Amino acid sequence: MKKKIEVLIPAAAVIFLASLTAAGSETAISPEAAVMETGPAGEVRSRGFEFPAEKLSPEETGPPGRCAGCLTTPALLAPADGGALTTIAPLFQWDLHNDPEATGMQLWISLNAGFSPLVTSMNSSQPTGEGSYRWSDNFSPATTYYWRVRLVCGGENGPWSETRSFTSGSGGTLPAAPAPISPYSGAAVPLGSSTVRLSWSAVAGTEDYLVRRVVFGRPGSYVSTQAGTFVELYDLDENTTYEWWVRARNSYGYGAESARRQFRQPLVLESGDYDGDGSGDIAVFRDSTGLWAVRGVTRFYFGSDYDIPVSGDYDGDGTARPAVFRPGSGLWAVRGLTRFYFGGEGDLPIPADYDGDGSCDAGIFRGGNGLWALRGLTRFYYGVSGDAPVPGDLGLGGPARPALFRASTGLWAIRSVTRGYYGTGGDWPVPGDYFGEDSAPAVFRGSSGLWAVMSRTRLYFGGGADAPVPADYDGAAGDNPAIFRDSTGLWAVRGVTRVYFGKEDDLPVTR
Repeated sequence: MKKKIEVLIPAAAVIFLASLTAAGSETAISPEAAVMETGPAGEVRSRGFEFPAEKLSPEETGPPGRCAGCLTTPALLAPADGGALTTIAPLFQWDLHNDPEATGMQLWISLNAGFSPLVTSMNSSQPTGEGSYRWSDNFSPATTYYWRVRLVCGGENGPWSETRSFTSGSGGTLPAAPAPISPYSGAAVPLGSSTVRLSWSAVAGTEDYLVRRVVFGRPGSYVSTQAGTFVELYDLDENTTYEWWVRARNSYGYGAESARRQFRQPLVLESGDYDGDGSGDIAVFRDSTGLWAVRGVTRFYFGSDYDIPVSGDYDGDGTARPAVFRPGSGLWAVRGLTRFYFGGEGDLPIPADYDGDGSCDAGIFRGGNGLWALRGLTRFYYGVSGDAPVPGDLGLGGPARPALFRASTGLWAIRSVTRGYYGTGGDWPVPGDYFGEDSAPAVFRGSSGLWAVMSRTRLYFGGGADAPVPADYDGAAGDNPAIFRDSTGLWAVRGVTRVYFGKEDDLPVTR
């Protein structure tokens, strides 16, 4: 399932949002590709986009030939014809009137009245009433541009509006780049439907900020315009790395991009040996339907949309049981064994064997205040917002120990035992017993595909938007570096196998 992203945008602030194409043109993304939600008072609460309209299938952009043709000629409102602007980021405004046959509209911009070649263009599926649109980048200064608008009816185009020209401004001063504040690069953020707030420093003289968020390593982006210095995101995908940046716009135009930051919604599992043979199994959980699929073993349905998988050996029989944590209510449900309530929304489930009795214990980490709560055992505070919990023995033997990885500094901290530094901002923790001995701190660096095990080895395997899924896949001594590429369903286990199992937005539930 493609999870929704909610971006709080004043209803009047943005009508069309767009992404730059590889050729430098800009395409507004049709509502069919967008997630748009309204609040109780009808205000726009979300505008999220993944792909430009030209990548949609014909069924998604509207069936061709559904009407006799457009008859309405749009009226251009601004910029004024022949106007000399003081900005290089103009706001285009028009009135499409109300043609019942209209299914979309087009805006063309060129350096000449013949519109050949085009400098850029925009397609949209909002074909009625007044509209406005501001490109997400600057036009060339002191340059004359020509523009026009028309309606589209199914597979037929309506008449063009009049052609207007304007000259972009020059000599102005662009704003400085904002400084990202939170989350810090590499931070772990809450799961499920919890809010993730992106914030940045204010820039003097700014009229608004343009925010982009992408799934790291994939094309397409979510874009929003904000008057304030933060945006709140909801319902992001677990086990996914996101990257974001922001630009300030003043009356003259857009300034430079801020530094780019990454954050991740981690997925913490206790065990992935579903058949008890001593090795990890390739398995996925599809929360849109509740499907659990364990390759070569079984398929069944357990759980529902927005549940977080927390499989583990909850009864000490040496076999992982499928289990889910439901953030909205705090429900833990272990298939065929038990149901109970522990924790709630915003908590990260951290199942592990904390008391050394051979079975998995339920636990939660509350990043907002550093709370660790281990059901039936203890409660304490350890860590800060953005830390990633990494419970395990980490080379010390015995039961799982509360431990943290702080990507902003590379800090590894084992409660009441030790602190050390390994890794850097943007790295993701992947501790394991890669050499058949004690577990050791390790990191995966998606930007380069680096796997680095402290004091042991460095190698390159995977990268980009891959999710690291190390486990003992071959039953030999030690964990194997492995990745799951959900865009294609690829599982690649270094030195062992490459298979395709699952699809985009499935969650790996191996370990």
